[in-house]
Amino acid sequence: MENYLLNVILIVILFLLSIEDIRHKSIRLWELIICICISISYSCFFNLYGLKHMIIGILFFCILLWINAGTKCFGMADILVIFILNCVKGIIFSMVVFGMAITLAAVVNLFLYIRKKVQLKSTIPFIPYISICTLGAIICV
Repeated sequence: MENYLLNVILIVILFLLSIEDIRHKSIRLWELIICICISISYSCFFNLYGLKHMIIGILFFCILLWINAGTKCFGMADILVIFILNCVKGIIFSMVVFGMAITLAAVVNLFLYIRKKVQLKSTIPFIPYISICTLGAIICV
């Protein structure tokens, strides 16, 4: 029952963040801080995946920050949402969702580019793709 409730809460939070990301193209800092504090405390209390997975997850987060520092291809909120997923669901889950979200965003935005709905330099709200892929991964697993 706990895992089911956790998944529902996670999906609701992600979709609320998605709505704000679509509307404003940004997420408020206080919302991210609350989500990060909850996810880190959940990870520390339950520690479902062990110290090794936590360290690998932090390294993955640092790699994403390093890539973002050079290319600015993601927003900081996008990387923090992946970190939240890492804390709550584990590194494997967050990496799979991240890969799925990039693929889904590429396909959808290629289609929109062909139809002349977006430009090459347009900013894309990425959290909705993360939310959809998280829901798909939870349903499939």
